[in-house]
Amino acid sequence: MLFLRLFFSLFLLVSNHYVNAQITDEVRLADFEGTWYINMSNFPMWTKGKRQNPRIKYTLVNDNRMLDEVSFEKKGKTKQIVGYDERAAEYKEGFIWQGKGLKSLLSSKWKILHYNHKYQIAVLEFEKTLFTPAGYDVISRDKKLSAQLCSLIEQLLPKIGVKEKLTMVDQA
Repeated sequence: MLFLRLFFSLFLLVSNHYVNAQITDEVRLADFEGTWYINMSNFPMWTKGKRQNPRIKYTLVNDNRMLDEVSFEKKGKTKQIVGYDERAAEYKEGFIWQGKGLKSLLSSKWKILHYNHKYQIAVLEFEKTLFTPAGYDVISRDKKLSAQLCSLIEQLLPKIGVKEKLTMVDQA
């Protein structure tokens, strides 16, 4: 009888853990400030192995704008792609990224499909551009995701409309 109670309690705990992992929390830009690691993706840029340890640093500029600094290693050197993300009236679903400096002519649209404050994970969707395919990134505050969290994310993705297979991105 004690075994059944323990088993049932554990089952409820795991079930609640799974349910809570699916909740999309309200997204505030301040919650995104800081460094995020790209853990899963279907972008060739991250899955082909030429660029390692991709991460994004968001810095809040104002209520509608963030500085977006993507860093990665390529051939032993750190490279960066810098731009600004803005919540614009013409794209109410998410953000318009505009490159900075020489990349200022480039732009793209992206949105947050899922955000979970407790687990510090987010699923991002990007629209196709002239230079990149449409796709998805799973980002987190941790360089590496636990096996349990990976499993929960893989169960979550089809429920939020992600049908494509995402690949784990190596983080050293």
